[in-house]
Amino acid sequence: TPGATPGATPGAPAPGATPTPGMPPAPGAGMDPNAMAAAMQAMMGGMGGAGGMPGLGGMGGALGGAADGRPAEERFATQLEQLANMGFPDRPSNIQALQMANGDVNQAINFLLGGDAP
Repeated sequence: TPGATPGATPGAPAPGATPTPGMPPAPGAGMDPNAMAAAMQAMMGGMGGAGGMPGLGGMGGALGGAADGRPAEERFATQLEQLANMGFPDRPSNIQALQMANGDVNQAINFLLGGDAP
């Protein structure tokens, strides 16, 4: 079609366009990007953490999300123990890193090492 954008889906709204009434929204429209990333990591098996010990670490703390009203020290008790055993003894920094990483031990280590700050 003359004037069409190469690679665009015919009939699909341009990125950022207002959806047409009666048309379903684009996949992922209106979803929080952080929630999308967490969902993708969970689907891709991003458990990480404790080497060959499945179920310890990784996304453990993120499963409760914001709805989990327990203190971070309690929610991330397993991950805090893992970090201490790996040579990260600074508990307040570990808690902050785990909160930023939603309980993902590998990501928390990246934050602690200064390699991946938000």
